[in-house]
Amino acid sequence: MIGFILKATTALVIFYAFYHAFLVKESMFRFNRFFLIFALCFSMIVPFLQMPFSLQITENLFPENSSLPTTVKEDSGQEEAPAQPLAWEQGETENSLETQPIASSNWNTTFVGIYLLGLILFLTRFFLHLVQLVRLICNNLTIREKECTYVLLSQKTLPFTFLDFLFFPRNCKEMKILSCCS
Repeated sequence: MIGFILKATTALVIFYAFYHAFLVKESMFRFNRFFLIFALCFSMIVPFLQMPFSLQITENLFPENSSLPTTVKEDSGQEEAPAQPLAWEQGETENSLETQPIASSNWNTTFVGIYLLGLILFLTRFFLHLVQLVRLICNNLTIREKECTYVLLSQKTLPFTFLDFLFFPRNCKEMKILSCCS
């Protein structure tokens, strides 16, 4: 699961960096929209593709069997002997050299929790903005033409688009100029 999230996120970051570097200033809004949708869909497919290279970690970063008894090699060159019990000052002996297990958290659960928290946060933000756009469309005058719908806003704001809607202030007299930009 973590591998899927990391590969999909990496692909999405690469596509977004390309978009931000080359396409954000372009006025080809439909192409930009389709590129972003393609990037999102393709980044979800990338983890399922077979890559010609792989990365393998040979060192065990999280040892699971750290409580195995250790062996001590004697100086005389003979075979390995198990470690002798340690003697304490009061005559007590320890039966094995077990290390105390370190309290480790489950990293998969942590990463999935952070991912889901971000997903919920951004989905909530997206739906709130979508509701605001629907309110703007319902509460303001709309003019439907063949290719787009103009929404005349009562407040003064910069023109912007969403799907086939063109939002601009009601007192804007450059309607023909704005219709050419869409």
